[in-house]
Amino acid sequence: MNLRGAVLLAVGLFAAFVVGSAEGPQYGGTFRIAADEASNLNPILLTDGPSAIVADRIYETLVVYEPGLKRILPNLAVSWDNPDDRTWVFKLRDDVRWHDSTKFTAEDVKYTFELVLDPDTHAARRQNFSLIESVEVIDPYTVKFVLSRPSPFFLDDLALLGYIICKDYTERVGLEVTIRQPMGTGPFKFAEWVPGEYIRLVANENYWGGRPYLDEVIYKVIPESAVQLAALEAGEVDYIGGTMAAVEMVKANPYLRVIELPSVIWNHIGFNLKQERFQDVRVRRAFYNALDRQGIADAVFYGYGYVGNSPIPKSHAMYFDPAVAEKYAVEYAHDPEKAKALLAEAGWADTDGDGIVDKDGEPFEVTLLGVSGGVELEQIAVIAKDQLAEVGIKVNIQNVEIGTWLDRVFAGEFDTCLIQFGVGFTPALQEQYFHSGGPFNIWGYSNPLIDQLLDEGKSTMDEAKRKEIYSRYQEEFMRDAPVVLICTWPRFIFLSRRVHGMSDLDLGQLELLHKVWVEEG
Repeated sequence: MNLRGAVLLAVGLFAAFVVGSAEGPQYGGTFRIAADEASNLNPILLTDGPSAIVADRIYETLVVYEPGLKRILPNLAVSWDNPDDRTWVFKLRDDVRWHDSTKFTAEDVKYTFELVLDPDTHAARRQNFSLIESVEVIDPYTVKFVLSRPSPFFLDDLALLGYIICKDYTERVGLEVTIRQPMGTGPFKFAEWVPGEYIRLVANENYWGGRPYLDEVIYKVIPESAVQLAALEAGEVDYIGGTMAAVEMVKANPYLRVIELPSVIWNHIGFNLKQERFQDVRVRRAFYNALDRQGIADAVFYGYGYVGNSPIPKSHAMYFDPAVAEKYAVEYAHDPEKAKALLAEAGWADTDGDGIVDKDGEPFEVTLLGVSGGVELEQIAVIAKDQLAEVGIKVNIQNVEIGTWLDRVFAGEFDTCLIQFGVGFTPALQEQYFHSGGPFNIWGYSNPLIDQLLDEGKSTMDEAKRKEIYSRYQEEFMRDAPVVLICTWPRFIFLSRRVHGMSDLDLGQLELLHKVWVEEG
């Protein structure tokens, strides 16, 4: 899914352009983003990227990453202390107000995390904060967290996922209402949501960080990539996620700009592991050998994609020994005959000569559930269907809109699924997808060793030992093949030249939207 989301976005500072540029920042104007339809604007409940890119402008965290990911900076918290390995004490800003003008205090922080940890809330990030043993209000602007064990990633989790919600407002209107009527402390306030058309945010005039330059931000619902690009070229939107196919064309347009960033997003084919046929690791490995993953990367991603043979991208500090990656590059190389042999070992053979392998009279036929509108994903589905047919697996492609896709995969109503998922900037986020208790473990994957390694990795303070743990995790992951990792690729952003003030560093794009300004006219 585009957890892009999840989630996943970037643009850079640029010099004055020939068509005319203002001398400095200007107040006013509208910034228009083309996006998929959001589904939930409560940050502790949302599960998809389109929702996250809206909610992230409304809500805030205690700490944030510096653009470029070099260090953690204060945000709603002005400072923090770590008196022992399990205790974190945060001093909060005393000048922050919620969008309804009530004061932000430590009670809101305590309320948020206790709600996240309550199983009845069904919070999407509960697993990420499962190490929190207690949250204590010391005074109105001091809050203390006690963890059940040390965590080297606690600040990272707070920066990436720890959005604070308002206690008074949530208790007054109910958690369900906040899904459609969010209220935070961020630089933009929720104004309007017309389903299927747009979501509109307006500037928070009393934002503690200073009023945003923009008057409003509009997220226009345009799911199809080609339609997004046409809208950008026509000046109907200012910002879209780019496709590799259009990079050169957009670079040639003097009114548009292209930014390329390293990716932390994988696309993959996932299995419904509750189905008996996919519980056999030989079947899952056969999918690897049936697919020409590098060929897919070259064809679909115009040579930008790479096959890393690890669930952690090689841009990560915790990416494992390249020699181990090479081992699985060889093990899972495109080899249809090897795939057929693995299927035969698992009892799947073409007994009736129809070209489809079968077992106990049942043909190996699956539906591949994909997301409509994503050009690359739709192309991958077609290639995968043809390549799997070569080894006797019949694939029926079914592409649906993202909301339907999410409903079906979380309900377990699929055979195989095709999607992209973001693994973020810390390996601790792997647990969201592959820990047996992970909130986005849509495949029903459960491996006790994987669980143990993920638990150890996020609680080991020694960096060398932590890297060893994550190396073991990556090798066990590739051995067990819970999903088929296709490839990862750079991210591209296409942007109107009338937009100024964004950073081209990771986590310095839409995250800094309150510093963006646009030229009108």
